[in-house]
Amino acid sequence: MPEKMSVDKRNALSALGAQVIVTPNLPRTDPGNFRNVAARMAQEHGWFLADNLSDLKAINHPHPAIWHLASPARPVPPSAISA
Repeated sequence: MPEKMSVDKRNALSALGAQVIVTPNLPRTDPGNFRNVAARMAQEHGWFLADNLSDLKAINHPHPAIWHLASPARPVPPSAISA
């Protein structure tokens, strides 16, 4: 995770058993950027990379199977909205 992330978040992830690797705050194009480091480590170790931000098209246009969940007929509960 980038060094700009809070210490509380690092501690929470560590408490859940994660090995937290802190990277410098670098632009996306830099090999040392946290996303590039994660991708490289996943490839080297054969890990699954949960990269939910890689497909911005999917973020802007959710799959129809979940789109209906945010319809006015079925509002999203406030507890499901993160600040």
